[in-house]
Amino acid sequence: MRRAVAAGVAALALALAVAACGGDDGPEVPATASLAPPDSVFANATVRPEGDQAEVAASALSKLLNTDDPGAFITEQIDTALREGDLGITYSEDVEPWLGESVGIFFSTLDDQPDGALIAEVTDQTAAKDAVGKMLRAQGARAGDHEFDGVDYEVTDAGSAIGFVDEFLVLGSQPGFREAVEASRSDSLADDESFTGEYETVPDDALAALYADPPSVLDRLVDAGEITERQRDETDEQLGAAADQPVIASLDATEDSIGIQTAVGAGDGADPEETPLLRDLPADAWLAFGATDLGPQLGDLLDQLAGSLITGSDPVDDAASSLLGTGIEDFTKWMGDAAGFASGTSVLGIGTALEIETTDEAASEDAIDSLLQSLQATRSVRTAPLASGETGFSITPRGLPAQIVVVQREGRVIVGLGDRSVDDVLEPAETLADSEAFGAATEALGSDYAAGLVLQFEPMLELLEGTGATEGDPEYEAAQPYLDHLDYLVAGRAREDDRYLARVVLGLR
Repeated sequence: MRRAVAAGVAALALALAVAACGGDDGPEVPATASLAPPDSVFANATVRPEGDQAEVAASALSKLLNTDDPGAFITEQIDTALREGDLGITYSEDVEPWLGESVGIFFSTLDDQPDGALIAEVTDQTAAKDAVGKMLRAQGARAGDHEFDGVDYEVTDAGSAIGFVDEFLVLGSQPGFREAVEASRSDSLADDESFTGEYETVPDDALAALYADPPSVLDRLVDAGEITERQRDETDEQLGAAADQPVIASLDATEDSIGIQTAVGAGDGADPEETPLLRDLPADAWLAFGATDLGPQLGDLLDQLAGSLITGSDPVDDAASSLLGTGIEDFTKWMGDAAGFASGTSVLGIGTALEIETTDEAASEDAIDSLLQSLQATRSVRTAPLASGETGFSITPRGLPAQIVVVQREGRVIVGLGDRSVDDVLEPAETLADSEAFGAATEALGSDYAAGLVLQFEPMLELLEGTGATEGDPEYEAAQPYLDHLDYLVAGRAREDDRYLARVVLGLR
């Protein structure tokens, strides 16, 4: 019964979270948070859209779900989940009539069978009680009467607790139900300044939100035996400032896009910036990405990876030395900003390249020479010096009609698929800065965000289909009606006071 209830309410919560909407006057702390204990992992969705935001949610969902009636589509999916869980109820007949504005869920432990509860705002307790009774009868479950701090509830023979706390229906483990009662009577997440402060970073038109406090999460994982104290300390060190403050993620929408935003601690980290290289990439790129100060970021990432491995040597640096012909520090110390792209809608028209600014041309030249020497010892590829006598070489994989060019030119190291890709980086006919598609994507991201990645779906899917890789694939054929509604994906970062905001927007058409 506990598993069946969990499956049903999880499916219900997920579907409603997608269809939810927020208010027009800024994010308000959800009412369901008043039953969540402090430091719990918590998620909430508003399930009764109203006014303009309801129309916006319906428009976005109709594109995403490839249907003119997203409400009916979602109801069908919920009913399917309820039916597969053998819960004996339907959404439209047994849930919708009494479901209130908000649905939330919290977890207070993080072991194999975590304690927590789903909290649903209720407009008609009698109808809600009838639905619960119908669900229990369908399962053949027996429920015993219990009481905690003046609140009556039932516990099934499988250990699920079900009852009403104020105007909310609470379903969960018995410890989770009791925690909800205690939170409603004393301190709750809604009273926690960390939670209420973090909630201010949520967009005004947010559809749903997820909140967690990393220190508390790590402590609970240790208590549950999922990680050791040493692993907790290592994780804390690797996360840095992000482990010191709560994390909140949210979902929002416009008529033709869906956005996901995450806020984490920034500490004394630098403000995110967009590299100028990104907008100078070719205008026909369907994938474009860029990063500032690649060398330090890459070095830190590899150092963290090496530090997470328990060994007497540094296997990451050893592997780098074997592959690159030099250590990580020597290979990355000259790297400045970087950008890359992919273009083309046919196999013969594919273009792709990565460019990295060099802050020390002598050091980058040494790195190129080291890489060449390493590749010359590899039988799977052939290498040759560049005909122009420039610093660099070409790589031809044996048995493949493709050539990769590595060249240092105009203060940059470029790795491209053939000379044309290299030329497209250095002298594109038009740039992304002139592209309407790129402009629309970055506008949807927001002017406060430094763009780091843009993907255009239509040309990418045209290339994929042109290769024949999707032909006869039933999974792709089933997904294609939905893929046809995808326009772009754009990601970027910003800083707001002591928080880093990471945002991803999926454009719809």
